[in-house]
Amino acid sequence: MEDETENVLRNPFPSPPSHYTRYTSQNLKLLALFQERASSREEETPNQHELLSDQKDVPDWSLLQLEKPRVDWILEEPDPYYNVYGETCEVNPNLKVYKWVKTEKIQHFSDDEEDEPLVPLPDDAEIIEGEEDMDQDETAAPSRAEPAPKEATTEAETIEDIPSKAPSPKPQLSMSLEQPPDLDDELDASLKPLGPSLDDGTEEGKVDDLQLDISGLGPDGLPVESAHDLSQLTPSDALVGGAMMDEITKGRVGFLLAGIAVGGALPNFAASHKALSTGLQSFVLLSVLSACTSAIVVVAVYAEWAFSRQMTSPAGKILLLPAIWSSIWCTVPYLSPVGHLLTWSRGATLDAYGWMIPILGTSSQDWVAAAWAVVLSEAFQTWYMGPVEQDDSDSEDDEVQQIHGNNTPILAGILILLTVPSYFVGNVLPLPVGNVDEATTFGVGCINPTFQRYKHNAPTFKDYFEETKKHQNRAKFLLWPEGAVTFDSDRERDEAFETIRTNISGAYVGVSFEQYVPDPDDKSGHKSLKKTGIAIIGKDNKEPYLTYYKRHLVPIVESYQLRHSSEPPALVNVSIARPKDVPSSRWGDRNVSVTASICLDFAMPLPFSHLETRPGLILAPARTWERSVGLSMWLQAKQRAQELNSMVLWCDGGEGGFSGIAGGGYKTFEQVGPGSWVKDIGIEHPFKEAQTLYARWEDSTMLVYWIAILFPALSVANLGQVISFIRGRRGETQPLINSNQPQLIDYSSV
Repeated sequence: MEDETENVLRNPFPSPPSHYTRYTSQNLKLLALFQERASSREEETPNQHELLSDQKDVPDWSLLQLEKPRVDWILEEPDPYYNVYGETCEVNPNLKVYKWVKTEKIQHFSDDEEDEPLVPLPDDAEIIEGEEDMDQDETAAPSRAEPAPKEATTEAETIEDIPSKAPSPKPQLSMSLEQPPDLDDELDASLKPLGPSLDDGTEEGKVDDLQLDISGLGPDGLPVESAHDLSQLTPSDALVGGAMMDEITKGRVGFLLAGIAVGGALPNFAASHKALSTGLQSFVLLSVLSACTSAIVVVAVYAEWAFSRQMTSPAGKILLLPAIWSSIWCTVPYLSPVGHLLTWSRGATLDAYGWMIPILGTSSQDWVAAAWAVVLSEAFQTWYMGPVEQDDSDSEDDEVQQIHGNNTPILAGILILLTVPSYFVGNVLPLPVGNVDEATTFGVGCINPTFQRYKHNAPTFKDYFEETKKHQNRAKFLLWPEGAVTFDSDRERDEAFETIRTNISGAYVGVSFEQYVPDPDDKSGHKSLKKTGIAIIGKDNKEPYLTYYKRHLVPIVESYQLRHSSEPPALVNVSIARPKDVPSSRWGDRNVSVTASICLDFAMPLPFSHLETRPGLILAPARTWERSVGLSMWLQAKQRAQELNSMVLWCDGGEGGFSGIAGGGYKTFEQVGPGSWVKDIGIEHPFKEAQTLYARWEDSTMLVYWIAILFPALSVANLGQVISFIRGRRGETQPLINSNQPQLIDYSSV
C-alpha cells in the first residue's frame, strides 16, 4: 500500500539530503524484515540487532529512519513536528492542520479525459435531508469548502458503487474533514483527524474557513519547484543540514579561526620574542592577541553574511562588507591596549587614497580595502565559475545574484574615480624651502648619539648635550628619543633643563626623559613611581614651553615599571627667527604651533582630539625594541599626521628604529638605527589653523559608509523593496502537488 501511495503522490521535496544515500535495497529489505518481526512483539522499542541477528550488514543506525515520508507527517499537539529523511523538524504550534485519510470509495474516471486529477473535485451536490437510501456514488464528493455530512460515513450505512465508468484498479486518497466513527478503533493514531468534529453541535466544532494556515512551516516540501521563498527556512530544518550541518560548520569555523590566528601570529613572532624576558611568555601573549583579532575577523565576515540575507537592495549588499569592516577596525583600537597595532587595518596607506584620511580618517582605508576585496572576489568568482546564465526558469535568488554582479563593475568604477582627487587634493609634495613667501622654513633634527663616537652603549646626558650643541645652528627643533636620560628627582631634572637652556641658544630642544616621582599612595615616602615625559626647552623662557608625560604604556613591557599620565599635551606657539639671508620685510613675525606625544600614544585613536586648532609640528620621541615594531610605529605616526594635516618629527632611539618627518608631503623616513640627522622643512605661510573635517567630527564620519548603504535602498526605484522589507513579504499560495489537487494551505490569513 505504501508503494501505491507513493505512485499517487508526487514527492514535494527538493533535492534529498545526504541521508538519502542510506536508501539501498539491502537496507530496505532489512527494514521490512525488522518491521515484520517487531510487529509480533509487545516491546515498544525492540532491538534491531537482536531481531536481525541472523542477517548480515545490519547498520549501526536505526533502520526506522528509512520509513518513507507520509502525507500525515504533521503530528498532533502538544509538540507538532514532522520527519524528513531521518531529521525531525518542529512546526509552528499555532498551526491548523487537516489530514488526508484513507477511504474505500473508488474514484471514477472517464476514458476520454486526459490528465484527470487523482482526487477530482466534482461540483457540490445538494444533500436533501431524509434521502438516506440514496446510493453513495450519486452523492457528490465533499469539497474543501463544505464538509461531508455525517450520515454519509456512519457504520449503519454501506458504500455502494455503481460502476458507470471503469473504476481505477488502484485505491486512491481523498480528503475528509471528519472521521467515520466506526473506523476510530481501526485506524492508526496518526491517521485520526485532528481537532473536534465539525458537526458535534458545539461552537468549538464549527469551522468557518476550511483552509489551513501553516505559514510557520519551512520550505521542506510545501513550496515546491517554482517556489523559491526561503524566508521561512530555519536552522533546524533538515534541508539546511540540521544538527549535522551545525557540527560540520562549527568544525570548519574552528579550523578557519585557528588558521587565521596562526597566520597572523607568525609575522609578529620575532618582535614578540624580544618583548619579554622569556620566549614562552611572549608566545602565549601573542597567541592570545592573535586569536582575539582572528575571532573579530570571523565575526565581521559572519555579520556581513547574516545581514546581507535580510537586505533587498543589491547596491547595499555590495557596500555592506566595507561598512562593517571599517566600523569594526575603527572600534577595536578603543578596546585594545595597543590601539591600532595588531589589527588588520593597513598601516601603509595607498597614496591614491591618502586624500580621504583628513576627511574620513584612517577608517577610509579599511573601507577601500574591503571594497576592493568585494570587487576582486566577484571577479574571481565569475572567472572561476563562469557568468550566471539567465533563462525563463531563473529564480529570484538568481536574479538578485545577477543584479549583484551588475553592481560590482559600478563599485570598481567608483574606486577608480576615488583616485583622481589625489592629484589635486592634499599635500602631494613638500613645500619648497627656498620660497619664504609661501612657506616658513626651518630645520628639524633627531639627536641620537652613536657608540662609535661616545663609546657608551647607553648614551648619557653629557653625550646628548654634546651632540645637541653640534647641531644647534642647523636646526630650530632638535628632539631626543624616548627616555633618553633618567632623573631621580625634580631638582635634578630642573638643573639639567637649565644647563640646556643656557648653553643651547640656537634651537628649541625636545628633551625626553624618565623621572622618579614619589608614590602618592605611600605615606612613608620611601616608594616612588617612574614616568616617561618630554619637555620643550628654549633660551627665551626659563620654564619649559611644554611638559607632557606619556599616557599609554606598552602592556607588560612598560606597564609593570612605569606609570601613565592622564593629562593630554598642550599646544604652544613658538617664534621662528628670521634667516640671515631673508629681509625682515619678507619675513615679519612668524610662529609655529607645536605639541608633543610619545611613542605608543600615536597608535591610539584620536590622541589630539582635545586640541581646538591644527598643530603645525608634533614632536614624537620613541624607542622600539625591534625593527618591525619600529616600522609599524612609524606608519602610525604618518597616519596621525595625515588625519590632522600636520607634520610629525619622529625620533626613534631603538636598535633598528625609524626616524624622519611624516606628513606635509614627506612620506619616507630619514634614517634607520642610531645616528643624528637634520633636515630643512617648510610649513605653509600664512598658516591655516582650521582643523580637518576628521579632527572636527572624529569617528562620527563613519556614518558616511552606512549612509552609502541606505541611499540606494531609499531611492525611488527601490522604494517598493523597502516597503516589502519593512512590512514583510507575503507568501504566494502554492498547491501541495499540482493545481488540480485540493489545497490544504490558506495563505490569506498569514
